[in-house]
Amino acid sequence: MHIAVYAFDGITMFHLSIPQMVFGTVSRLGLADWKVSLFATASESAALSENAAGPAEGTRPAPSTPSSRTASIRTSEGYILGGLGGPDLAGEADIVVVPAWFADGRPAGEDLCSLLETAHARGACVVGLCLGAIPLAEAGLIGGRRAVTHWRAFEPLAREHPEIALDESVLYVDHGDVLTSAGAASGLDACLHLVRTHLGAQAANEVARQLVIAPHREGGQAQYIERPVPRRADDDPIGRTASWALEHLGEPLPVERLARTARMSTRSFIRAFREATGAAPAAWVRAQRVREAQRLLESTDLAVEQVASVCGFGKRCHHAAGLRPDTEHDAVGLPTPVPHRLSRPRQRLRPHRRGHPACTGTGTLPPYTPTASDVPASARDRHSTGGSTTSGVSPGARTSARGAGSRLRLTCSRCPSSPTAS
Repeated sequence: MHIAVYAFDGITMFHLSIPQMVFGTVSRLGLADWKVSLFATASESAALSENAAGPAEGTRPAPSTPSSRTASIRTSEGYILGGLGGPDLAGEADIVVVPAWFADGRPAGEDLCSLLETAHARGACVVGLCLGAIPLAEAGLIGGRRAVTHWRAFEPLAREHPEIALDESVLYVDHGDVLTSAGAASGLDACLHLVRTHLGAQAANEVARQLVIAPHREGGQAQYIERPVPRRADDDPIGRTASWALEHLGEPLPVERLARTARMSTRSFIRAFREATGAAPAAWVRAQRVREAQRLLESTDLAVEQVASVCGFGKRCHHAAGLRPDTEHDAVGLPTPVPHRLSRPRQRLRPHRRGHPACTGTGTLPPYTPTASDVPASARDRHSTGGSTTSGVSPGARTSARGAGSRLRLTCSRCPSSPTAS
């Protein structure tokens, strides 16, 4: 299989290395014969040079062909990469990868879009890692299907291509002919997915083990997206309510109060709020409180209790979402260990007779032997049919007496009528 990776001036070494590392490991481990090549378009390359060192002195140079030319680019780190192939490599590849794109989201250009369209039309799989989804969208390869890209590009990409259904809950979206991935390191997950699709789970696991990365990760980018207030018009009730809630985080903010502020019914408000923010009102408020608490703890000298009061957590937050219910949480929702069971202090023996070694603690206290008076009447009746036991009390009655929570008495063997402890 031949994989062609697009390189352009300004690309980072990290993004360019992801497909080379994952797909190159397949060949290095002997799992399959996969070849990875870098190519550049004529308009994006920094310079073109002949593949050979040059014609010999006194000879006429041979005509240049697309296959004999090599391109060079300059990465964002300042490195010059030479020996890159031309657009013809993409025309022969089984998979064409756009590993990244410019952070400003500039147009892809006619050369690249035409190259991607041609590769897709002949049956090649076109992959856009991170911001590489932007050229795929401009080439019209995604259409009205689901896609994902770096979370910072969600809004501009949705504005330019409203027909695309962007999904922030996944790390990659594979349609078979087109694959897009989320930001940065999510490209590793997408490339491993391609290995798993073509060679199976065992091969993908071996590649992941070699690279010391997870074979498969769940989740998406929703946790990284900053959207405290929905960006809507001023007359939008959801935007006004969210702005108002951010100014009143220290007050109780039940969903009924938020709905009254928006002048909507509770059910309508919950539905509209979820559509605008992607989260339920309670979860959104909790996330904003945690974010504000983090900001105050990092940038002010306020005590934890003061931060908790300002952010609306109160003194304790015992059942914060996503945290274990058997742990106690401090004011900002951080778990603190709480013992599940307190150890009972030892009972202190009280001497009842002077000079008695067993009762004053100077001697050895004999083992505890329960008497009939130590066992509740219900336990005596329930275990009266038991077998022969010490002091006329069955083992079951002895267990019931201890488990009933009654106050047991220790009896001295020499002074059975005098309790030594309570």
